[in-house]
Amino acid sequence: MRIFAQDLEAYNAGRIVGAWIDVEDCIDAMNAAITAAFGGMMPDEWIIGDSEDIEACDECTSLETLARYCSLCDEHGAGAVAAMVSYCGGLGQLEYCQQSFEEGRYSGVCGSKKDWGMDEKWDEIAAAIGSELAYFFDFERWAEEQETSGVRFVRHEGELHVLDFSW
Repeated sequence: MRIFAQDLEAYNAGRIVGAWIDVEDCIDAMNAAITAAFGGMMPDEWIIGDSEDIEACDECTSLETLARYCSLCDEHGAGAVAAMVSYCGGLGQLEYCQQSFEEGRYSGVCGSKKDWGMDEKWDEIAAAIGSELAYFFDFERWAEEQETSGVRFVRHEGELHVLDFSW
């Protein structure tokens, strides 16, 4: 994960002055990297001109927020955090995202809604009607119906993440 730290005064004057900085869970390390990128002097005002692999990052995102995001990614994986941030409403909702992880609302990655439905419901359906007939059950439709009760499917970089807000 990286940000492009950009001198705001230079930007307003029509010049792009900045550097790519690795995002870490340590604010002091990021401050030091930004200071070093600007020749040892931190500009009066700087913005985030661009970012890589950070969901919903904008020019006003704070280093504190980036450090918390990085820490969550280290703990839960970048894809899981990006999916949760996307669903919860952006980087401004990191506290809610963290709480959701702690409450076990992230259920993992699945290949498709049908795959998730089969993982969740197969044993119950097979016990009720027999494993031979269970193949005729519409697991994809059942998974889609779970969305009305709070299960959410969030696609991020080709992966389908499952979030369970049903309880």
